[in-house]
Amino acid sequence: MANAQKRIFLPGKFYRIVVSSLFIVGSCPLLMLAEQEKSVGGMASEINELLPELNLSVKKGAGELPLNPSLADASLSIGILDPLLYVPITPSKDVTEVFVNLFGDTVKLLEEQVRALYNDLITHNPYKNYTASVRVFKDFTPCPDEQKFMGKRDVHTLAALKNITQMPLDKLTMPRIGIVCSGGGMRAAIGFAGALKELDQKEKDSDSSLLDTISIINTLSGSTWAIVPWLITDKSFRVFAEEFFDRASRAIIGKPLDQQMAALKSFSAIIIDDFTRKIVFGDIPSLIDVYGMLLGLSLFSPEQRKNYLNITLASMAPNLAKGQQPLPIFTAVTPKNNAVGYKWKEFTPYEVATYDDHVGVPSWSFGRYFEKGVSKTRQPSIAAAQFMSMFGSAISLDLMDIFNFVLSEILKGLLFAFIKRVVEVPFIGNIRVFPTFVNNVTYKMTSFPDSTLKKEMVVDGGMSFGIPITPLLYRPIDLIILFDLSANVLDPAPKNELWKAERYARERNLPFPKIDLAKATSNVFSVFDDGPGSEAPIVLYIPMIKNAHFSSTFDPQDHLGKLGFLNTFNFLYTKEQIGLLAGLMGQAVKDVRPTILQLTKTAAERRALKNKVPLAA
Repeated sequence: MANAQKRIFLPGKFYRIVVSSLFIVGSCPLLMLAEQEKSVGGMASEINELLPELNLSVKKGAGELPLNPSLADASLSIGILDPLLYVPITPSKDVTEVFVNLFGDTVKLLEEQVRALYNDLITHNPYKNYTASVRVFKDFTPCPDEQKFMGKRDVHTLAALKNITQMPLDKLTMPRIGIVCSGGGMRAAIGFAGALKELDQKEKDSDSSLLDTISIINTLSGSTWAIVPWLITDKSFRVFAEEFFDRASRAIIGKPLDQQMAALKSFSAIIIDDFTRKIVFGDIPSLIDVYGMLLGLSLFSPEQRKNYLNITLASMAPNLAKGQQPLPIFTAVTPKNNAVGYKWKEFTPYEVATYDDHVGVPSWSFGRYFEKGVSKTRQPSIAAAQFMSMFGSAISLDLMDIFNFVLSEILKGLLFAFIKRVVEVPFIGNIRVFPTFVNNVTYKMTSFPDSTLKKEMVVDGGMSFGIPITPLLYRPIDLIILFDLSANVLDPAPKNELWKAERYARERNLPFPKIDLAKATSNVFSVFDDGPGSEAPIVLYIPMIKNAHFSSTFDPQDHLGKLGFLNTFNFLYTKEQIGLLAGLMGQAVKDVRPTILQLTKTAAERRALKNKVPLAA
């Protein structure tokens, strides 16, 4: 395979190894989804027709294989980190044998594994017949699918704005409003959910809510965890919020290690399918995969968990088709190759784009192997929960024990010796970063600086700075409502995330108002506005800060220490703690509601002035 060309080298000899039990064989519900009347050979032929790059071969087996070699004698070198994969060999009783050229050698798959691949690659892969191309741009512009969506969303937001403000707005005077939320682990997810729930309350004497007026919601790290589970449903946020808070109070990811392991064992069918898919396509299963599963088990509904691998970012598109919800934009970063700093990526249901590389690909194709701007493989899309773990990969969880459990108890036929090398990633500050490695979409695009790299690393955007303003500054947004649930909202420069965001905008000549940090760190909300002659949007800044209107005693800053429940690395929240955090941010929205309405009117007046049209009809 093009993205996995390593071969097996044993001491003094080279072997062609036939593996008959890559994974534990058990009662696996997903494996039964393939039509039972289809033969193993028939399924392999269909897979070959669609995905010739896998080159599955079928032959009648003799039922005899060499005796098990020692683990030390069966080492397989794979991936860009050059880790070791130990593959024990066991005798096979299969009559029909299916082989795949895996990492430069011949590997045999069991019937159950072939059926799992058939379901993943044929039955449940809506993009199996699609080839993706890299979109190249000089200056970033949204992709055509987003532009089409935004036209529909504008109709919805215009109606809501007219309803709430009672202003005679039209397409030329309607302001576009975006929401940004910082990272901050489960704290950000719960606090942001509290704010959104209040924003989605119907306005007095109106059929619309303030959330109906929002064009885009832009998130990073933990705040993405409130948006992904919501937009894979068709529910309003005010309805979804109560379900989300209930799940967060019972999140398995915050439970003791033995309970997390038990939950993963009940999820074994999904894990087997996921790891099979990754290995066959030359990808490296990692801690982040297991982390995503724990997030999915924690924050998805029971029905969504059953469909875990088939729920992707593109799955949100049907729930956005009529423009009834804001466009979600998620963010992460890629460390620059041979340079200091990060390249920002944005992820929508339609596209994944990298600003500094000037490229984008359809979201369903992200993760495929690309050459010269065209996808060469057709594996299924990355699961949405795995994106959630990619977005929020700056964590302090001891995932090594959990991953070792998965390998030893769930995938008994596999012992990944490279696990220690994967978790021994250097600290950045006080945070351990667990990276995701994905195929580089600019591979062999000779005019691009990283075109020689097959893989690229994707990590939590908070490694650059924790307030993801970047996507909105590349779009025509008039007002940004910015929720900051960072742990350092009261810190001075250069630690403060808002200060970092402003510096980033200045360095790249992106439109952003001048920030008064003293003002921002001492008020329940602050407005930053460079005036009507500026291209910069108005920014309404709402930090996680003590609010006497909510409580005279609760100060979130008192609970951010290592033992505090608002610590970034705490995943276990009681219902009372959820009520405090969500209630605090909800109260901030109540307090700022009149200001939002006034700023909306100001933005509309500036739109009219800019477009040289009267505001009144």
